[in-house]
Amino acid sequence: MDKRLFSMRTKGFTLVELMVVMVIIAVLAALVMGGFSKSKETTNAMKCAANLKQIGVAMAGYCADHDGRLPGPLLEEQRNTPAALAGAKSLGGMLKDYLGIQTMGAKTNTGTFTCPSWEQYDRSGSTAVFLVNVSARLSELNNQLPWGDDSTPPARLAALSDWRADLADGPISSTRVWALRDAAREGASKKEPSPHGDFYNALFFDFHVGQLNLKLQPK
Repeated sequence: MDKRLFSMRTKGFTLVELMVVMVIIAVLAALVMGGFSKSKETTNAMKCAANLKQIGVAMAGYCADHDGRLPGPLLEEQRNTPAALAGAKSLGGMLKDYLGIQTMGAKTNTGTFTCPSWEQYDRSGSTAVFLVNVSARLSELNNQLPWGDDSTPPARLAALSDWRADLADGPISSTRVWALRDAAREGASKKEPSPHGDFYNALFFDFHVGQLNLKLQPK
C-alpha cells in the first residue's frame, strides 16, 4: 500500500463520520436542554406553590381584619396588571397591603401575586394569572358563593368550617374545595394547558396548597 495514501487517510474524517459526530452532538445537546428546561419548570412550579401559600396567609390576615369574612366579591379571572389590581373585584387589589403589592404608574411590583411559569408566556399580563373558584357554593347559606356577589357579602370562615355538600364523588368540605388556582394559558378555558403541564397548583379554602391533576378536571 502506498504510504502517502495511508497518511492522508489518517489525517481527517470522512463525510459520513462527520455527520455521525454532528448527530451525536445534536442528541446530547437536546438531552441537556430538555433536562434544563424540566428542572427550570419544576423550580417555577415550586415558586408558584409558595406564592399561593403566601396568598393564603394574606387571605387569613384579611379575614381577621374584616369580621372573619373572605375577600369579595371577586372576578373569576384574576390579573395582576395595574388596571386590574385597581379594580373593585380584584383579589390582588384587596390583598395588596398583605402581599406587598405596589403600583407605580404603568409599573407594578406584584409581590407574590404571580406565577413564574405564567410569566414565561405572558409578559404583557393580557391573560389571567389565577382563577377564582366561582362554581362551589354554600348550600347552608342559600347556595351563595363563598366570595359573595353584588347583593350578598362574602361568607365568614366560620361558615366554611362546617361546609358540606354532596357531589358526584362524595361529600366535600373546605379541605377539598380549591379557592384559587393557576389559570389555563387562555384564561378560564379548561381545555387549555396549565402553565405547569399536567397539573394546577391550587389554594384550598382551608388555606393549604395542593395540586389538581389536569387529567381529572372537567372539560
